[in-house]
Amino acid sequence: MAARSSSSTGLVVTVVVLVITTITFFVLTLVMYNQRNTERQTLASLRTETTDIVRDSERNQPATRELIEEARGSRKSLVGHLSDLSRSFGEKVTGTGTGRLSNLVSNINTILKENDNATSLASAISRLRTERDAARRAAKEADDARLAAESTMKELRDRVDAMSASTAAALGKATDEVNQFGANANTFRTQIESATSDMKAQIDRIRAEANDERARLMDQKKKLEDENRILQDKLSELSRGRGNQGLRPADEAALVDGLIAGLDSIDPSLVYLNLGRNQKAFVGMTFEVYTSAAAIRPSSTGEYSAGKATIEVTRVEENGSTARVIRPRRGHGIVKGDVIANPVYDPNKVYTFVVFGNFDPNLTGTSTPEGAGEIKAMISAWGGRLSDQLTGDVDFLILGSRPVLPPQPPTDAPIGQIQDFLRLQQIQREYDRLVTQAAATNVPILNQNRLYTLTGRAGN
Repeated sequence: MAARSSSSTGLVVTVVVLVITTITFFVLTLVMYNQRNTERQTLASLRTETTDIVRDSERNQPATRELIEEARGSRKSLVGHLSDLSRSFGEKVTGTGTGRLSNLVSNINTILKENDNATSLASAISRLRTERDAARRAAKEADDARLAAESTMKELRDRVDAMSASTAAALGKATDEVNQFGANANTFRTQIESATSDMKAQIDRIRAEANDERARLMDQKKKLEDENRILQDKLSELSRGRGNQGLRPADEAALVDGLIAGLDSIDPSLVYLNLGRNQKAFVGMTFEVYTSAAAIRPSSTGEYSAGKATIEVTRVEENGSTARVIRPRRGHGIVKGDVIANPVYDPNKVYTFVVFGNFDPNLTGTSTPEGAGEIKAMISAWGGRLSDQLTGDVDFLILGSRPVLPPQPPTDAPIGQIQDFLRLQQIQREYDRLVTQAAATNVPILNQNRLYTLTGRAGN
């Protein structure tokens, strides 16, 4: 009985346990069912929210997976990660972390449109970067140019300062020189005024002296004219008393110095003269050859004509000499007995000459006072004697061209010009006096043409 009680008790316990277990299981089932419904609702809600965040069709896209992986890597949710990216992107685009992505996209589109409708922000940024780099280069070049300009400006400023200092110094020096020049000019003006006063006084004195000299020369001229008349009277008396023994014979034979003694039978350019060492002939002398003494006659104008030839002595012996024909005249051959003439030379005496005036010994067409020196040298070389005065022993007066007197200078002309005029005036008066005196005393006058013709130099 006791065993049956134990079994009944066990069964009861078992039943009770089973009931409790069933009840517990039922309760748990209800709880789990309710919890499952709640989780289903929550899952549906989460799926709805997840769909708002990312759809199933988008979940497996590579870009979405990359974002999810990036969110996991940063220990953030995808939304948090995207929010951070949006905030960072907004800061980069607008400078602030606020603003919608749509606004950011709109801003980006505006930026792309402003950059010639660029296709992407990267290309716009690349273009802006290129423009920025170009702008930087231009800015650097401009800065370099500015620095160079500043350096050049500094150099120019330094140069201007130096030039200003130099100009100031030069200006000061020039001012001092101008002041000194002014002082010197005043001194020079004073000296000029003093010199002008002295020169006027000197001109007055020279003019007075010239007037005195003119008066003296007029008195001297009057005395010479009186003496000339006396001499002419004496000369007439001497001429009547001495017959043909004048100072210089007037006939043509007086100009004949020798004869052509013979001709060379082999060389027709050689002739022989009757003048030698005893007759004072020497090598180099020239003679003009004429047919006779009558051919040595001046024309109506007073000019002597050239002879048939000009000869030059090449060899001298004791009483004869050999000459060479240096200027033959066509159609006028030299024959034995022709006469020869040289007014400077005379076998029996030494002639005395007065040479005065302007001469052209080189035949250039210009006569000068210096040309008289060569005429005098030729006369001396051929044995003639020179004199400065037309005295009674003068045989020939050699006259060049008459000096030309310039217009009389004004009273205020330089003193040198006045003195030159007075000197030329005196030379011209002396020239006229010699012509008058030679004509009065019957002294033969030879000009350069006559002298050169008779000495054989006219044709050379």
